[in-house]
Parts: sequence; structure tokens; C-alpha cells
Amino acid sequence: MPGRADAYEQRMMADLEMTRAEPGALQFHIHRDRANMDRFVIYEAWKDITALRDHFQKPYVQQFVAHTAEYVGRNMETQWLVMASPYSRGK
Repeated sequence: MPGRADAYEQRMMADLEMTRAEPGALQFHIHRDRANMDRFVIYEAWKDITALRDHFQKPYVQQFVAHTAEYVGRNMETQWLVMASPYSRGK
């Protein structure tokens, strides 16, 4: 929702380290569009689909999804990608 982007960013950042600490999390980054400060892109890469499913079952993730309606006026868009290149940690 317009005017809530800064609060939404803070809400996302509150869970950042918990997500990155999950054993199956390879990458997790929150980006904010420079031209449209109300637009965020979360890029994440997981060890496998089981790790991602486990992530979605965490209480803090379910709470985040429930809270999202307070900040976003519509459903989040999700694009499911398959990494074509080999994963290289830290590169």
C-alpha cells in the first residue's frame, strides 16, 4: 500500500537473518526498486524443494505472510525459476 514501503522493508529485514540461517538457504536478498520505492524483489535460492517447503512451514514465515496484507494492497507475485548455471557460494 502506498506510504507503507519503509515499514514493509523493516518488517522484511526483521526476518532476514533467520531465513539466511536456515540450513537449506543458499541465497536470500531483499531488493528495492530505485524508480518505484513501493516495489520490492526478494531473490532467494534454496538447496532443494524440500528446504523451501520447510522454510514455508516456519512460524515466522507464516506470520510474515499473514502480516503482508497490512503492507501490500494485492497478492505478491511469485516467479519460480530453475537455476541454469551451477551454484557457487560467495560469487
